Amino acid sequence: MKENLQLTTLLDILDQQKLVTDYSEDCKDISPTHITINSKDVVPGTFFVCKGASFKEEYLKSAISQGAIVYLSQQKYDGVDIPYIIVSDIRKAMALAARWFFGNPGDNLTKVGITGTKGKTTVTFVMKDILDKYTDNRCAAFSTHEIDVGTKVFETTLTTPEPIELQTYFDMAVNEGCTHCIMEVSSQAMKMNRIYGEHYKVGVFTNIDYDHISPTEHASMEDYLGCKVSFLKQCDNVVLYSDTRYFETIYNEVRDKHVVVYGSKESVEKLMSRDDDFFEKDTEFASIHNEDLTDHNSYFELIYGGENRAYNTNLIGDYNVENIVAAIISSLLIGIPNEQIRSSIRDIYVPGRLQVYHWKDRTFMIDYAHNYISMYRLYEMVKKTMKPKSITVVFGCGGERYKKRREDMGRLAEQYADKVVLTMEDPGFESCEDICKEIKQYITKPCYIIVDREEALTRALDEAQPGELVITTGKGIESTQRINGTFVQCHSDAQVIEHWLTEHPEK
Repeated sequence: MKENLQLTTLLDILDQQKLVTDYSEDCKDISPTHITINSKDVVPGTFFVCKGASFKEEYLKSAISQGAIVYLSQQKYDGVDIPYIIVSDIRKAMALAARWFFGNPGDNLTKVGITGTKGKTTVTFVMKDILDKYTDNRCAAFSTHEIDVGTKVFETTLTTPEPIELQTYFDMAVNEGCTHCIMEVSSQAMKMNRIYGEHYKVGVFTNIDYDHISPTEHASMEDYLGCKVSFLKQCDNVVLYSDTRYFETIYNEVRDKHVVVYGSKESVEKLMSRDDDFFEKDTEFASIHNEDLTDHNSYFELIYGGENRAYNTNLIGDYNVENIVAAIISSLLIGIPNEQIRSSIRDIYVPGRLQVYHWKDRTFMIDYAHNYISMYRLYEMVKKTMKPKSITVVFGCGGERYKKRREDMGRLAEQYADKVVLTMEDPGFESCEDICKEIKQYITKPCYIIVDREEALTRALDEAQPGELVITTGKGIESTQRINGTFVQCHSDAQVIEHWLTEHPEK
């Protein structure tokens, strides 16, 4: 928070964005000392934000009784008598108010944002590792599962935090001495304007697929894609995957940016061979070739910027090579030396992503894959590089999400797995057993429904045969289940496997 804040400054900021519809003259000289959207978090001197479709006047009255001195809202409340600012879009206004209150801390960080249906977390972790080694651990990282501000780590349930929380973390990162910030940017964050007003040095677009189309997420693919592309307009440089769906649509929206297109040698060369002057002159291309992928490491070469660069990494799978390349290009764009990057990616650890355990001659794997594109690529990778005698897969599907995911996951399990165990995976307000039954109708292989996830995974481990691969997907290292509107604590898949291994020593 800046000292001696004056609301007249915020009024100017909001007015420049044509958001102000009304305000009381007596609010101009107010100097709030706290900002919140939660009436339970109000202290004397609070600037209270009235946000949400279900917001009630009684929340504002409660905030006033506890010391709120001014409010920001999309409507005026005649039943209260404190200064106010009324705006046409509360979410945009809240994002700008949060930036103003904390002194625009994000502007003091070199920020890289990653968006896409899949790959966001892996790219974030790879870049975090590269930048930590380059900056002496002065890189913040905001990912799906945690907020790391340098010396402090916080758990989170949102991929991209709400504006006030986001600015709090930016402020912490700056105060902890961070110079860079890598963060996942979800389509929901863009839809809800959580990062409105922020500026990014680099924006990465990994891919997009039909996954988050549902009544509680995005009403259509156009809405989903539009939200993701809108993020790229807040970036100086765009790193765009060549094989993503809607490539031309995305590129057309960001052609005024410096764009680097990355992907396989075949895909990139096909784009470069176009003779219709589609690409802007300053668009660059980065092609992956000479891949040598095994079940324990990956070698590849990258032609980019007139150079052929060779890399080794312990991460496996062609899709992880693509994620690493996105991180490499982004790191180069913000000035990280290639030798530093090459050294950093040799031994990368991404918790819950292709996390592999070996016991006798059996293999256990954890991954976050939870939709068609990620599961398909995971199955293809293990078939080609690990060549197991048999595969048992343990998974479920989230409730209140894209319904076709259940059919997709069932059909893929039918095609690739030898045995299937269906279980709980964030059912929300739906019945976990009903979700599993929907999936099971697409499976003729041996298939069991065990609602308790720990019991389901333990059974798969107990029954694993020599040469078998047990894959558990969707939850990784998450230690909560989303059930009936709350997050219920549980053991993560990693904890279950590690406990099982201690109970079953090899000798």
